[in-house]
Amino acid sequence: MQQQIDTQAMQEFARQNRLFLWASGETDILTDGERLWYCKNGDPLMARITGSGCMSSALLGAFLSIENSLESVAACCAFVGLAGELAAEKTAQAQGGTMTFRLQFIDTISLISSQNEIFLKNKIIIP
Repeated sequence: MQQQIDTQAMQEFARQNRLFLWASGETDILTDGERLWYCKNGDPLMARITGSGCMSSALLGAFLSIENSLESVAACCAFVGLAGELAAEKTAQAQGGTMTFRLQFIDTISLISSQNEIFLKNKIIIP
C-alpha cells in the first residue's frame, strides 16, 4: 500500500529550494516546483531488494549531468522502471526470487542502450 503523498508540499519544497524531487512508489511523483509529473512503471520486486534506490540515485546524477531538467529526472525514472519491469520478466522466466531479480536488475541496467526503448513505453504521465 502506497502512502498518500502531499504533492502540494513537495512542489512548495522544490520551488523554495530550487531542486527536483522524486518520490518513488507504485506511481512515482516528480516535480521541479512548478510542474508535477507522474511515472507509472517498475515492479514491486524493486522495493524488496536493497540497492535499487542507490542505483536510481547514481543514475539520476548521470542523467542530470547531461541536462539539468525535470525531463532528465523523468527519463531516469522511466529508465529505472523499465529496467525493473524487464528484470522481473526475466526473473519470472527463471522461476527466481529476490536475489535473481537483483542480479537481473543490475544486468538490465547495463544492457539498456537505446533511449527510444524508454520513451516507446510511454510511462511518463504529464497532467
